[in-house]
Amino acid sequence: MRLKTSKKIALSGMVVALNTVFLYASETIPFTQFIFAFLSSLFVYVLVSEGLFVFSWLSFLATALLTFLILPSRTSWFFYVGLIGHFGIVRQFLCDKVNTGWVRSILLVLYCNIGCALASFILFKVAGVNILTLLPNINIILLVIVAEICFFLLDIIYNICTKFYNRRLRKWLVV
Repeated sequence: MRLKTSKKIALSGMVVALNTVFLYASETIPFTQFIFAFLSSLFVYVLVSEGLFVFSWLSFLATALLTFLILPSRTSWFFYVGLIGHFGIVRQFLCDKVNTGWVRSILLVLYCNIGCALASFILFKVAGVNILTLLPNINIILLVIVAEICFFLLDIIYNICTKFYNRRLRKWLVV
């Protein structure tokens, strides 16, 4: 579907607003950081599903800048910027380019690993946070295995949510 420029800008503005609200909620409501951060990544998918990759990147960057300025803590912000905020954009790009499901899943897990490593490096270098103090006190190999399982589950849950959006919600949102 071809959207007018005004509708593209309006959708992008709604995505930025919803992402900002959900990331703020993830910082202020206890035990909801990953849930609200994940939901904020789904809002970016609304733009991606319409083929608005440039607008989705702009919305991601605007959300990153805005939430950096207003969030009381930076935990959800680093999670959003380092991995989950652009996960939907990269995932859709891989879905368009790679036809084999298991290859796409491996590439997404590799992408998640690179994103987490980069976010950890930035946390250490820029914010001076030792990432090992944030991790649970378990064996690092076990932690990596759990992270890989979580990345595969992220892909599966994201796939379920995007199918639900495309089948049930898209017709009501984008008219």
